[in-house]
Amino acid sequence: EFEQRLADYLNIADVVCVSSGTAALHLGLLSLGVGRGDEVIVPAFSYPASANAIELTGARPIFIDCEPGGFNVNYKSIENKITTRTKAIMVVHNFGWPVVIDKIKAIAAKHHLPIFEDAACALGSMVDDIPCGRLGELAAFSFHPRKILTTREGGAVATNDSAIAAKIRQLRNHGQIYNPG
Repeated sequence: EFEQRLADYLNIADVVCVSSGTAALHLGLLSLGVGRGDEVIVPAFSYPASANAIELTGARPIFIDCEPGGFNVNYKSIENKITTRTKAIMVVHNFGWPVVIDKIKAIAAKHHLPIFEDAACALGSMVDDIPCGRLGELAAFSFHPRKILTTREGGAVATNDSAIAAKIRQLRNHGQIYNPG
C-alpha cells in the first residue's frame, strides 16, 4: 500500500521499497547494468552513500564539483568527464534543492545515458510541477529518521520503466522473481 501511495503521489508507474536509501541506490545501479569496469558520473559533494553504492557494483565514481555558489553538481563539468565506460549520470538533489535537470537531460540524451536521481532528501521538491523522483529514468529515496518522510529506516526506487521495477523487485528478493498474483 505504501508503494502504491508513493507512486500515486509522484505520478509514476512503479515504486519498489527496499531496506534503505543506500540499498535503493545500489539496486538501482544494478538494474541499469552498472558493474565492474564501468563509470558513473556523481557529484563530489553528497552523502557518501551515493559514491559508495557505485563502488559496491565494482564501478568507479567519476566526481564532478559543485556549481559555483551552490551545492549541486555543476552541469557544465559533466560532459568532459563522459567516456566510453560511462554507464549513467547520478544526480543528487542536495538538501532537497533540485539540480538543473534540463541541461543534464540534454547531456544525457546526447550520450544515450540514463539519469539516476538520488532524491533521498528531495521528496516533495519539484521542477516545473514535476516532482523530484520523476526527472530521470529512476530515483532513489530514503526514509531514514532525518529525512522529510520517515519510516524509521528504509528506501525506495521510483521509475516509469517496468523492466527496472521488475529487476529491483527481483534483486530485493535475493534474485527470486516475486509474483504476488
